[in-house]
Amino acid sequence: MKTALAILSEIMLRALLIGGAGLLLLIAAASLAEWVQRHGLINL
Repeated sequence: MKTALAILSEIMLRALLIGGAGLLLLIAAASLAEWVQRHGLINL
């Protein structure tokens, strides 16, 4: 059986990975929206 500390660190590691991936997606989406606006394809 895993200790509480091992379980907690595993959960924190997963949260960091998910958070990092989410942040990258957010940055990519924001820069894409900026590029689209700059080229006048869509007026937001």
